[in-house]
Amino acid sequence: MEEKTLKKYIILWLSQSVSGLGSSMTGFALVLWAYGRSQSAMSVSMMSFCNYVPYVILSLFVGSFIDRHSKKTIMLVSDSIAALGSLAVMAFWLGGHLAVWNIYIINAVIGITNAFQQPASAVATGCLVPKEKISNVSGMNSFSNNLIVVFSPMLAAFLYAAGGLPLILLIDLASFTFAFCVLLLFISLRPPYRHLRFPAPCCPRRFSTGSWEREYFHRSALKKS
Repeated sequence: MEEKTLKKYIILWLSQSVSGLGSSMTGFALVLWAYGRSQSAMSVSMMSFCNYVPYVILSLFVGSFIDRHSKKTIMLVSDSIAALGSLAVMAFWLGGHLAVWNIYIINAVIGITNAFQQPASAVATGCLVPKEKISNVSGMNSFSNNLIVVFSPMLAAFLYAAGGLPLILLIDLASFTFAFCVLLLFISLRPPYRHLRFPAPCCPRRFSTGSWEREYFHRSALKKS
C-alpha cells in the first residue's frame, strides 16, 4: 500500500514540476515584456509585490479552512483560477490591451490562490508519502525546485525570442492542463490525513518571480546609473 501511494506521489511530483516550469517561464516572460514596455525596474518589482503580499497575509488565516475541506478540491480550484490568469493575459495581449497594471491585478489574485494551494499541496504530500521516504521526497522537491529556478529563465528567454509571449502562455496552459488531469484522474487523497508538514511538490504557482528577477533588475539599475 505504501509503495502504491509513493508511486502516486511521484506522478503528482512530476506533473506539478512540469506545471511549475510552465508557470515560472510565464513569470520570466512577463518580466521581459513589462520591462520592455515600461523600462522601469520599479514597475516590474511591483509584480512580485502584488503576488507575495496577498499570499503572506492570507497564509496566516487559511489553515482552518484547509483543514475542513478537501485538499484535492482546493488544489484543483486554486490551479484553475491561476490558469484563468494566463488566459486573461492571453486575451489582453491578443486584444492589444495588455498593460502592466493588468498583470498587477492578476498577480494579486494568483497570490490569493497560492495561499490556499500551497498548504493543501503540503498536506497532500503527507497523505501519499510513507514516513521512511520523507528524506527522499525532500530531496526530490529540492531537486525539482532548483532545476526550475535554473532552467526556466533560459528556456523562457529562448522561447520569448522565438515566439513571443503567446508561445510561452500556450506552453504554460498546456502544462497546467497536464497537471490538472493527473491530479483529477489519478491522485486520490482520503482521510485520515497525516498531521505532518512537508514541502509542497512544486514552487509557488503562476507568475511568481524569484531571486533571479531581483538580481536581473538590480544589475540593470546599476548599469543605468
